[in-house]
Amino acid sequence: MVRKMRVLVAVALTIVVTVPADAEENFELLKAKQIRARVVGKDISDGVHWSEYYRKDGALISVDMGTQRTGIWKIQGDKLCKSNEKTKPLICYEVWMSGDNISLRLNKGTTT
Repeated sequence: MVRKMRVLVAVALTIVVTVPADAEENFELLKAKQIRARVVGKDISDGVHWSEYYRKDGALISVDMGTQRTGIWKIQGDKLCKSNEKTKPLICYEVWMSGDNISLRLNKGTTT
């Protein structure tokens, strides 16, 4: 069964989320093995507008405002790299987690 996770994604040109300083301290930077265990095979969503499913075979199934796309993903070092379309280049993100909340970040600790 796919476990739904509430997600905070803070990426330039995607979604910008401002997190209070005290809440920020609870986020932990994940390593490759932790990313694989907590993200791969899971459905990640904001609960309303979009969702991403990271299949174990490297396919990324995303739905944004009712439009489905198939892309790709892989783990490089301790980053999750993804492209929402197979023909576009991969963009790599650090994965931070606090409870069931995930934050994908371009640069260490940067949420904007």
